[in-house]
Amino acid sequence: MATVTKLYAMSGLKIIKTKAQIMEEFGMSARTVDSRLTEIRQEMRNGGRYAGYEYTIGGSGKYTLINYLVFVDHEMHRGLLTQKNLRKNLPPYNPAKIAQELAMYADKELALESVRE
Repeated sequence: MATVTKLYAMSGLKIIKTKAQIMEEFGMSARTVDSRLTEIRQEMRNGGRYAGYEYTIGGSGKYTLINYLVFVDHEMHRGLLTQKNLRKNLPPYNPAKIAQELAMYADKELALESVRE
Protein backbone atom coordinates (compact mmCIF):
# COMPACT_ATOMS: atom_id res chain seq x y z
CA MET A 1 0.00 0.00 0.00
CA ALA A 2 1.42 3.40 -0.96
CA THR A 3 0.90 6.52 1.14
CA VAL A 4 1.14 9.93 -0.50
CA THR A 5 2.26 12.82 1.66
CA LYS A 6 1.89 16.39 0.42
CA LEU A 7 4.50 18.97 1.29
CA TYR A 8 4.09 22.64 0.50
CA ALA A 9 7.05 24.95 0.05
CA MET A 10 6.56 28.69 0.45
CA SER A 11 8.76 30.97 -1.57
CA GLY A 12 8.75 34.47 -2.93
CA LEU A 13 9.60 38.12 -2.58
CA LYS A 14 9.25 40.30 0.47
CA ILE A 15 5.93 42.10 0.72
CA ILE A 16 7.27 45.28 2.31
CA LYS A 17 9.64 47.29 0.11
CA THR A 18 11.41 50.60 0.46
CA LYS A 19 10.65 53.55 -1.75
CA ALA A 20 14.04 53.08 -3.46
CA GLN A 21 13.24 49.44 -4.25
CA ILE A 22 9.88 50.43 -5.76
CA MET A 23 11.57 53.14 -7.85
CA GLU A 24 14.13 50.67 -9.18
CA GLU A 25 11.71 47.82 -9.83
CA PHE A 26 9.10 49.91 -11.64
CA GLY A 27 11.55 52.32 -13.29
CA MET A 28 9.85 55.34 -11.73
CA SER A 29 11.24 58.61 -10.47
CA ALA A 30 10.95 59.64 -6.82
CA ARG A 31 8.33 62.22 -7.76
CA THR A 32 6.18 59.63 -9.55
CA VAL A 33 6.36 57.22 -6.61
CA ASP A 34 5.44 60.08 -4.26
CA SER A 35 2.36 60.91 -6.34
CA ARG A 36 1.32 57.24 -6.36
CA LEU A 37 1.74 57.08 -2.58
CA THR A 38 -0.46 60.17 -2.22
CA GLU A 39 -3.14 58.42 -4.30
CA ILE A 40 -2.82 55.25 -2.19
CA ARG A 41 -3.12 57.28 1.02
CA GLN A 42 -6.35 58.78 -0.33
CA GLU A 43 -7.65 55.25 -0.96
CA MET A 44 -6.80 54.33 2.64
CA ARG A 45 -9.17 57.00 3.99
CA ASN A 46 -12.93 57.00 4.33
CA GLY A 47 -13.76 53.51 3.16
CA GLY A 48 -11.48 53.58 0.12
CA ARG A 49 -10.05 50.52 -1.59
CA TYR A 50 -7.25 50.06 0.96
CA ALA A 51 -9.11 51.15 4.11
CA GLY A 52 -8.50 48.69 6.91
CA TYR A 53 -4.99 47.80 5.73
CA GLU A 54 -2.92 49.74 8.25
CA TYR A 55 0.43 48.36 7.05
CA THR A 56 0.11 49.80 3.56
CA ILE A 57 2.56 52.69 3.93
CA GLY A 58 4.87 53.33 6.86
CA GLY A 59 7.73 55.65 7.68
CA SER A 60 8.61 58.77 5.75
CA GLY A 61 11.21 60.25 3.46
CA LYS A 62 14.04 57.98 2.43
CA TYR A 63 12.82 55.21 4.74
CA THR A 64 9.24 54.99 3.48
CA LEU A 65 8.06 51.37 3.56
CA ILE A 66 5.41 50.31 1.06
CA ASN A 67 3.23 47.21 0.82
CA TYR A 68 4.25 45.79 -2.56
CA LEU A 69 0.89 44.07 -3.16
CA VAL A 70 -1.02 47.32 -2.63
CA PHE A 71 1.34 49.17 -4.95
CA VAL A 72 0.94 46.56 -7.71
CA ASP A 73 -2.85 46.56 -7.29
CA HIS A 74 -2.94 50.35 -7.45
CA GLU A 75 -0.83 50.40 -10.62
CA MET A 76 -3.05 47.78 -12.26
CA HIS A 77 -6.29 49.61 -11.47
CA ARG A 78 -5.10 53.23 -11.37
CA GLY A 79 -7.05 54.29 -14.44
CA LEU A 80 -10.30 52.89 -13.07
CA LEU A 81 -9.73 54.21 -9.55
CA THR A 82 -9.62 57.79 -10.78
CA GLN A 83 -13.02 57.53 -12.48
CA LYS A 84 -16.01 57.61 -10.17
CA ASN A 85 -18.36 55.43 -12.22
CA LEU A 86 -15.82 52.86 -13.43
CA ARG A 87 -14.36 52.19 -9.98
CA LYS A 88 -17.70 50.67 -8.95
CA ASN A 89 -16.98 47.70 -11.24
CA LEU A 90 -13.60 46.89 -9.68
CA PRO A 91 -13.32 43.63 -7.76
CA PRO A 92 -12.45 44.14 -4.08
CA TYR A 93 -8.79 44.29 -3.12
CA ASN A 94 -7.54 40.73 -2.60
CA PRO A 95 -3.86 40.57 -1.58
CA ALA A 96 -3.78 36.75 -1.62
CA LYS A 97 -4.92 36.66 -5.25
CA ILE A 98 -2.36 39.26 -6.28
CA ALA A 99 0.44 37.35 -4.53
CA GLN A 100 -0.64 34.14 -6.23
CA GLU A 101 -0.74 35.81 -9.66
CA LEU A 102 2.71 37.25 -9.10
CA ALA A 103 3.89 33.79 -8.00
CA MET A 104 5.19 35.37 -4.81
CA TYR A 105 3.73 32.83 -2.46
CA ALA A 106 2.56 30.09 -4.76
CA ASP A 107 2.33 26.76 -3.04
CA LYS A 108 4.57 24.21 -4.66
CA GLU A 109 3.15 20.79 -4.06
CA LEU A 110 5.63 17.98 -3.74
CA ALA A 111 4.26 14.47 -3.65
CA LEU A 112 6.24 11.84 -1.81
CA GLU A 113 5.38 8.20 -1.86
CA SER A 114 6.34 5.92 0.94
CA VAL A 115 5.87 2.23 0.41
CA ARG A 116 4.68 0.04 3.27
CA GLU A 117 5.10 -3.66 3.13
